[in-house]
Amino acid sequence: MYVLFVINDTAPGFGWFGVIFAAALVAWMGLVQRALPRWLGAVSALAALVPLGVMVATGAVAIAGLIGPLWLVVASVGLIFSPAVSRGDARAPSG
Repeated sequence: MYVLFVINDTAPGFGWFGVIFAAALVAWMGLVQRALPRWLGAVSALAALVPLGVMVATGAVAIAGLIGPLWLVVASVGLIFSPAVSRGDARAPSG
């Protein structure tokens, strides 16, 4: 019965790890490939590393449900109003 309680308690947090994985990929594209603005890569790296660090250190997965939506809003608004992305100045990723 305890196992079902734990699964039920942590399941909503696991759903946001897809967004955290997307943040890690955006961080890679912004910091390594330079296909996105560097500030977005840095914010995305922070948004990806904090939940993973908390999960490894404490086992708590709910932090992804707190950081994931915030990152999603910041990244979306940042991409909408980023002049480099809207002009197409960002370098295309190379194969």
